[in-house]
Amino acid sequence: MTNDARDLARQAMNDRTREAAKAVNQGPGDSRVLAFNGEATGDFNQAILDGRIAAALPGPFAAVDAACTVLRFNTPLAELFPSITVGAPITDVIEISELSDLIQNVISGTGDKNSIDFEPAMCGGADDDDDRIFRLTASILDSPDYPDTPDSQNSQNSQNSHHDGAPIAVLLSFDDVTGELMSQERIMEHNRLVSVGEMAAGVAHELNNPLTAVLGFSQLVLKEEMGDLLRRDIEAIASEAKRAGRIVDNLLSFTRRYQHASLPFDAVESVRKVLELREYECRVNNVETVTYLDDVPLTMADGHMVEQVFLNLLNNAIQALSETQGRGTITVGVASVRDRIRISFADDGPGIPPKVLSKVFDPFFTTKPPGKGTGLGLSICKQIIEKHDGKISVISRPGKGASFIVELPIVEVKQLEEPEDVNLAQRSLYTMLRVLVVDDEVAVGELVKRTLEGAGHQVEVARDGAEALRMIHLDDFDAVLLDMKMPGLGGPEVYRCIKGLRPEIAARVLFMTGDVASPDTKEFIESTDAVMLSKPFNLDELKQHIEPFVRLKIKRMEQNGAASEH
Repeated sequence: MTNDARDLARQAMNDRTREAAKAVNQGPGDSRVLAFNGEATGDFNQAILDGRIAAALPGPFAAVDAACTVLRFNTPLAELFPSITVGAPITDVIEISELSDLIQNVISGTGDKNSIDFEPAMCGGADDDDDRIFRLTASILDSPDYPDTPDSQNSQNSQNSHHDGAPIAVLLSFDDVTGELMSQERIMEHNRLVSVGEMAAGVAHELNNPLTAVLGFSQLVLKEEMGDLLRRDIEAIASEAKRAGRIVDNLLSFTRRYQHASLPFDAVESVRKVLELREYECRVNNVETVTYLDDVPLTMADGHMVEQVFLNLLNNAIQALSETQGRGTITVGVASVRDRIRISFADDGPGIPPKVLSKVFDPFFTTKPPGKGTGLGLSICKQIIEKHDGKISVISRPGKGASFIVELPIVEVKQLEEPEDVNLAQRSLYTMLRVLVVDDEVAVGELVKRTLEGAGHQVEVARDGAEALRMIHLDDFDAVLLDMKMPGLGGPEVYRCIKGLRPEIAARVLFMTGDVASPDTKEFIESTDAVMLSKPFNLDELKQHIEPFVRLKIKRMEQNGAASEH
């Protein structure tokens, strides 16, 4: 539990305990409130006292004196702490380091809190597997009807007596606040997730533009002749640029409904790819990988997203083995079970403690020290797999390692539509486009220009919206690649101007954006019926998005030719 969640919930509990103490203190006139050292004084009736406290506080409670000695307790508290006895220090039974200070602060009226949140299982409780959280609240038990005792007449023993000389005792009530704290924690987690999403959305545009350039230019370089070692280096740059883009996309998925790409997916090939990517990390951490990869049918999935899950599970296993025992084995299996594909990652490490096991998929939950992990990895994995109508689970026993199991449904593979064939005569005459690229990022504009010119198109580049409108006013373009966010006139403003000045060109606009999480961006693009190319994109994606404009040009020229014949 975070301190903030505890503080929010704690405020709501203090009044209840004060009212309970007041109910006890204001009992029938001749019934004394407290017994010291386990013996009644005056006309004290313990049954009446217990009855009043039980009515006000049906949960566990105890009464202690200023020396923290147990005076009374009830059965529910004894069930939590079986070793509790009258006359023994409660601090020997309930192992909370600040409990004694809390009691003294309540008696003296100093300090700014009168309660402590704790887990009985961590503080001497009977059940080590009990993961409930209790709030121990301390309140003064006093009464104007206390009889005089030798202690109360001793002015030197002022810490054990009230200002009027009556002996002081403290009521300790124990409330199960697990549900309340969990509700507070969920609210705070939601707020944190929203904050993460807003932060990611704010920087996505700035990150995705350079990632587009890094990915695209590395792919351009790979088309050149080079040595094998250099080629592997450039391929690694391209691969990591893709991965960085997916990481940004994963963060954004917390604040928007992610529509994953559904494409034919080969689970075995995907696992091999991930293992190859982490081969070096396994080797330097003395981790051996063993694979059992059955032939399984293809299914439909977002390969990039699912591979991110596999990569996360593998990284976690490598880290667990290297940090705890310096070596180990990870067994990876792929098999088809009825209508599902099952992928498992099992390690022979220390395993996951039972208390942690139920929380591993919770957002922001992590056992790693600050700076070592955000606690987002497994929660994102769960979200990705569930969006594929799949399931992710974990099996672990202390000392026996951990196994994470991913199950994906087997979905019939859809045949992708092949682009229409265009004969050579048509390609030479029709398929060369005049393209205008509008982007304030110099590197992105240059990348798109070089890529499309390499495909045989004529390309002009405008660095801002005003320059783009001047060029559109003076010339005709078969396609306009328009960035959404630019200084001055942004993509939406430029599009509205195009629609007013040259409505025929408005149908030839392709939006490019790294701001894929913004609701405003999504709403605007949906209102235009235009297509969006998300940054970072690779060169093949760029070419695929240009192809429809080629077909539109062919169609226009065919219509113009038919009209001229008439």
